Amino acid sequence: MTTIHDHLEALIAPFHSSQVELKPGAITKDRARALVMPYADLRVYQERLDSVVGPDNWSVAYQVTNAGVLCALTILGVTKTDVGDWPLAEGNRPDENHLTTAVAQAFKRACATFGVGRFLYNLPKMWADYDDQKRSIVEPQRVIYAIYCNAGLKAFASQDMPQQDAPPSAQSRTKRPQQQQDAPPPEQSRTKRPQQQQQDAPPPEQSRTDHPHADAPLATEAQLGMIARLLYSIGSFADQHENAELMDIVDEVGVLVNVPNLSTLGNKEKLRTASISRKAASVIIDKLKPHAP
Repeated sequence: MTTIHDHLEALIAPFHSSQVELKPGAITKDRARALVMPYADLRVYQERLDSVVGPDNWSVAYQVTNAGVLCALTILGVTKTDVGDWPLAEGNRPDENHLTTAVAQAFKRACATFGVGRFLYNLPKMWADYDDQKRSIVEPQRVIYAIYCNAGLKAFASQDMPQQDAPPSAQSRTKRPQQQQDAPPPEQSRTKRPQQQQQDAPPPEQSRTDHPHADAPLATEAQLGMIARLLYSIGSFADQHENAELMDIVDEVGVLVNVPNLSTLGNKEKLRTASISRKAASVIIDKLKPHAP
């Protein structure tokens, strides 16, 4: 007899990026940036259950309470429950879709108890451009693709993205054939190569100034650990208090030491990939400490 454990891997697999949507969380004071909150529609969860265990092997029952809607989800004979909260009304106007909203939340939370869609809670936090007039994230598919790549879920990311949205390595691969077509014949290349090197290649001194920390000793494990703890502490405080400016400050500190998007490097593994020098790490720690709760 088939059990839920036989289908667990397929149930908990991440949704494809094309099935994920974004809504804004905390918003900066100038309302130009927002904390991205990924989510999936109720039907995505239903389709996952249908495709993995079959539509006849799962069922759901709802109970309306004063606190919200209680959902009892049964998959292959195993039942788990969770609740959906009544949504808060805007101003003095009641939410006309309050029941639908609570039902959807209850169902998705019940699915998460089985592992379905739970990966959404573990995606890396990211700030993105925000359209205040439309109340939406700018270029959401591009942002979702970046989030999936940062989370190591590129295998589940959209494969039909425009070439300009692809990572630089992919862009270079797509442009090579055109570059080969435009290249001069071998004889012409050989005659012009010395001149091109003289014109385009920067002198050694300029190369070193473009990468001021290239030869500097890298940050110690203790420094990386301290930075990771500071980033976690500041990020948690910013989320709890909806203080988006704190994360902007973190990124500004990163810019000072040539470490872009510092706020997204939330653990030691990611910090190592940034090749932060010891001197830069000291600056980051000194600048972030006053902002840590």
